[in-house]
Amino acid sequence: MNRLEGAARPHLTKMLQGKRFMMSGDEQLAVARWCVAKLMVAEHGPETDPMTPPEERRTFAATLQIPDYYRVYIGAHSCAAQIGYIRRSSTISLGPGGPIPKLDGMSRNVQQATFLVGKAFVHINAARVDGFDIEDRFSMPLVQKHMRIWPPSHDRRKWPGGAILNPDQIRVLSNSWQTIAQSKRAVWGGEIDPAWI
Repeated sequence: MNRLEGAARPHLTKMLQGKRFMMSGDEQLAVARWCVAKLMVAEHGPETDPMTPPEERRTFAATLQIPDYYRVYIGAHSCAAQIGYIRRSSTISLGPGGPIPKLDGMSRNVQQATFLVGKAFVHINAARVDGFDIEDRFSMPLVQKHMRIWPPSHDRRKWPGGAILNPDQIRVLSNSWQTIAQSKRAVWGGEIDPAWI
C-alpha cells in the first residue's frame, strides 16, 4: 500500500486541489492502481460482499497488475461535498448454466463504486462476467471517452478530462448500475441468485 501511495501521491495531490495538468501513461497507471487498491480494501468493509477473488487480490498485491475486467475513470466534480463513497455489487449470469467464470466461493461478480476525494471523483466498473461490460449497457460518453485511465486509451491525458461533472451528473454515474438492474433488459433472481441480463 505504501508504494502505491507514494507513486500516486504527486498526481493525486494535484487532482484533490483541482489543478489542471497532463497525465502521462505511467501517471495514469499509478493513479489507477491506487484507485483499485482502495476499492479492493472497501470490498471488505462491514456488511459488504467482496467481488474480487482472493487469488486476484494476491496477484495485484504482488505484481500490481490490475485485473483485466476493471475499468477506472477519474475526473473533476463541482459537488459541495469533498468526500463521499457509494458501492453496489451484484451477481449476474448471461445464461441458464450460471455465471461464467464460475463464482468459485464468491457471492458477487459485478461491482461499481464512485467516490469523491477533494475536487476529484473516481468511478470504477468491474464485471467478472465473460461477454459482459457495464459500459455496453449504460453509456455516459463524457466520462467513458474523456476520463478513463484504465485500461488506458491515450498515452497522455488532460486532467480533468472533458467537463467538470455537476452533482446531478455524479448522481447518474454513481447510480448507473442500479439503472441497468431496473431496465426492462434485466430480470433479477434475488439478492445473491444469478440474474439474467
